[in-house]
Amino acid sequence: MPLPPSGDTGEEHGDNDPTDDPIEFRPPLPPEDRIWRHPSEVAATAARPPASTASRSRGHSVVLVTAAALVGATLSIGIVAVLGGFDTRTRVVERQIAIQPVTGSGAADAVRAITERTSPAVAGVYVDTGDDAVVGTAVVIRSDGHLLTTAALVAGADSIVVRLEGRPMTPAEVVGIDDATDLAVLHIDDDGLETAPLGTADGVRVGHAAIVMGHTDGGNGTASVDRTVVSALDRRLRTAGGTLLYGMILLDDPPAADAHGGPLLDASGAVIGIASGVPAADDQDRSYGVATPIDLAVHAADQLIEYGHVRHVWLGIEGTDLRATTASELGLPGGAMVQAVIDGSPAAAAGLANGDVVTGIDDAAVLSMSQLIAHLLTREIGDEVVLRIHRDGAALDVTAVLDERQD
Repeated sequence: MPLPPSGDTGEEHGDNDPTDDPIEFRPPLPPEDRIWRHPSEVAATAARPPASTASRSRGHSVVLVTAAALVGATLSIGIVAVLGGFDTRTRVVERQIAIQPVTGSGAADAVRAITERTSPAVAGVYVDTGDDAVVGTAVVIRSDGHLLTTAALVAGADSIVVRLEGRPMTPAEVVGIDDATDLAVLHIDDDGLETAPLGTADGVRVGHAAIVMGHTDGGNGTASVDRTVVSALDRRLRTAGGTLLYGMILLDDPPAADAHGGPLLDASGAVIGIASGVPAADDQDRSYGVATPIDLAVHAADQLIEYGHVRHVWLGIEGTDLRATTASELGLPGGAMVQAVIDGSPAAAAGLANGDVVTGIDDAAVLSMSQLIAHLLTREIGDEVVLRIHRDGAALDVTAVLDERQD
């Protein structure tokens, strides 16, 4: 397991019990709190048909949730966008969120089954920068040709082509790039694509087994697989360009270079992250793999598709992780220490002050500044958040209305 990167406290930023079972994950948040379900919920939901739910409209697009269809032993649930109004027959699968459980006589059979099932949604990405040719991976997240990959792979590209299993090389365009999450969305002029099953990183624990899927260099479209283990969660990393990444998943081994941008899959075959390809800062050892949690990736991808960029929120505080000795003196498991509150910011309007320790946001615990920022990265502009703070020996709640971060 790698040592914590430079600039981090080394304290675990969550309930990272290495004695947890590496295969059976904790159930994710209740279904009513989110728009997708983790594969571990399939058995619990198969007995009842899911309710139809309305989603967000985009221009003249109306988003509908399809009814779940039980075919043999497989239950698939998707959010479907009906493009161009109610009179069109064009449908776009935006999320495949529940999959048939993997069965087999051993770990090798399970990995083989996951690979065979997921490979149609995993693309090889071939990037020409003018000075160099780079090979990486992307994963299909919408059937209308939208793919998700790492920003480091396609930044500065002169041309990009992708190859999906059983399909010819296809030119791709960059829809948007977000350096703050190391994510990019590509689009190819194709539809009816098979999408990858998206899970959630909420139930992931240190010690859990996972695999990273990629494409072998050579253009023949065959998949590659790297087995790995989750070694840390909610970590802050600094890239060679100076960008800080928050809430990242660390893996015990770095994946092959041509797997950068590929899906990180849990033991059930659901995507729980996107393998990052960002170069490390000079003073940081990168003898470990890095992945962006899929919850953050989906949030960023939706905005890249809608706006061409990610509209990050702003709270307006500066701070650091609460030191372990101070946390012990205060009787706290951890927190984010506020060192400055910016005038006119949402934090100032909410009444936050220097010296406050943020220990929670809404129903989630906050054990570090990195974890607080990671939570904020998944929020929308205008959202109200309830911050639990520790001040002068007492706990109290304050409500802040998030604004848009300005460059």
